[in-house]
Parts: sequence; C-alpha cells; structure tokens
Amino acid sequence: MFSLLSGLWQYLFAKQTVNILIVGLDNAGKTTLLERLKTIYLSANMAGPDAIPPTIGMNLGKMEIVGVKVIFWDLGGQQTLRSIWAHYFAEADAVVYVLDSADEERFGEAKGALDNVMGHHDLPPAAPLMILANKRDAAGACGTEAAGAALGTAAFTSRPCRVEAASGLSGAGVEGAVAWLVDAASRCKKDREAQGPA
Repeated sequence: MFSLLSGLWQYLFAKQTVNILIVGLDNAGKTTLLERLKTIYLSANMAGPDAIPPTIGMNLGKMEIVGVKVIFWDLGGQQTLRSIWAHYFAEADAVVYVLDSADEERFGEAKGALDNVMGHHDLPPAAPLMILANKRDAAGACGTEAAGAALGTAAFTSRPCRVEAASGLSGAGVEGAVAWLVDAASRCKKDREAQGPA
C-alpha cells in the first residue's frame, strides 16, 4: 500500500524532466546560448565571448525553467562532430537549432544539417523545434521570417515549431523562446507517456 501511495505522490507532485538538444553549425552561438541560460536560471556569471571556446564534444547544463527540470545538451557543430548528434536523438524531448542569422553564406549548410536532424528516425516525431535566429543584434542579421524560409520550417508540420530572433550574448529574446520550448516539450512528453510505448 505504501509503494502505491508513494508512486501516486511521485506521479502527482514530482517535477518533470525534459532533455533539450542544442545543435547548429559551428560558431552559431550554441555554447554562448547555454552560458546565457546559466546566467538567467542559475545566477551564474557569464564568461566574456573570448572566454567561451568552441565545443569539442558536448556541454551539459541542468536547470529549472517554468517548474520543469531541464537538461540541455550543447553538441559541437563542427562538420566532423555532427555525426555524434544522432546518439542523443532518442532521448531528446525537444531541439533548439541555433542559426547564425548574420551568416547568410552558410544558410544552405545550416538547412542541410537541420534536415538531417529532423529526418532522423531516432528523433521523436512530435519533439518540438525552436529555431533560434541568433546574433540578431549583428550587422546583416536576418529576421525570423527570412530565417524560417531559409531553413524550410514550413515542412515541419508534424511537430510544434517556432522561429525566434535572439542574442545569446546579450540575452535578448532568449528567455521567452526557451520558456515556450520547455512548455511545448513538457506537454509533448506527457502526451507520449500517456500513450505508452509504441
């Protein structure tokens, strides 16, 4: 009887945990975004841009956002490292795809990398996607409509998808974008758990 009550208590009151992947091309600002999230939700000091090295492998960030425990997996974006992304897809509840919105010359490469993520059989089909058009304060940065068009987001009809302009460096637009994603990921995960194993 105790274990039944304990299980009910856990079900009703335990905080949900969601895993969110942060992916995108190298130099898009993924690690800067993770560092900014740590300053917002963990009151950590933000390192200067020169002190944030490129990610070789993976960085991890754990924090609570809108009442949900969130684990962010920041994965290296160099071409040689993108093959490891697939090892994390099955556990992903949502994806943040970081686009350098001021680097139009790499939009085609960014779209190809995103298509590989979204088309992978291990990524849950309803996992929400946030396209973060990063570096919105940089000269030549495109807006959300241009970023969405460049990455072909109209094709992602099977999942919640949103495009937001932000700056990981200044924090502008980050909190609202991530709050939406965490809420969408939490709802999608609850729906999957209610449906049971496929």
